[in-house]
Amino acid sequence: MQSAVVLLLCTALLVPLASGKTYTVTVAGKVECCSGTRRPCPVYKDKAQVELWDRYKVGSDKLLSRKENDRNTGNILITGSTNSILLGFDPYVVIRHTCGAKPKCARKLTIPIPRAHVKIGKTFSIEHLDLYKPHLGRNEDNC
Repeated sequence: MQSAVVLLLCTALLVPLASGKTYTVTVAGKVECCSGTRRPCPVYKDKAQVELWDRYKVGSDKLLSRKENDRNTGNILITGSTNSILLGFDPYVVIRHTCGAKPKCARKLTIPIPRAHVKIGKTFSIEHLDLYKPHLGRNEDNC
């Protein structure tokens, strides 16, 4: 009987922690590919895969959402949510593309999302993102 009471109390204490807080982030923008001095930059009409991730301090990061850019306009719009258990929310966006890449290679751009954009109604804007140039995020070539 005593162990049942202890188990019940532990469960009652842990359930609120397990439910966590819901965090949401939206990323919007337009991807372009300026391989030279041409202005304005042409819209990136090839496929760019856009992924929204949550960075975990322990274990593997969690994929929240995956979409492709609109090939006619270059626009991207992606939203993701997660329930976090104590660790908070550390989102970042990954864009996989071939702009400026060597033949048969792809490029990966990782951009951290500032904490100020992690709430409903806030959008992280990456308007006119030139995939050809190095950026604030981390750039990697995958061949």
